[in-house]
Amino acid sequence: MRIEIKNDLYDIAERVKKIDERYRIFFDTKLQKFVVTVGALTAAVLPYEELDARTLAYLSYTRFENAERVAQDVDESNARLHENAVRSAQDEMEDEFSHRLRITETEFVHGSFSSRQNKR
Repeated sequence: MRIEIKNDLYDIAERVKKIDERYRIFFDTKLQKFVVTVGALTAAVLPYEELDARTLAYLSYTRFENAERVAQDVDESNARLHENAVRSAQDEMEDEFSHRLRITETEFVHGSFSSRQNKR
């Protein structure tokens, strides 16, 4: 069930009309989220628990006119995530290699090689 928000603490429901006069804000009881609609279509599901200035910034940012900018931001974010994942995998591999190298070195110095000489 969706409950239309017409009045709120910061007048966000009224202020979104300056972004697009067709916008209407609802609280979706099933999702437990605020939803912005244009007619019968859902324009956005807000990622915030309250209606505040972030709502206005989010709706302005995600407008169709900014689609190219949003796509570029998503691409840049994905590239950073990929770089971080590669860097993390390299670090794990280097740590494992270093750990195995230390074990091999310890075995050589203190392990089986030394014990063979002591048995003679």
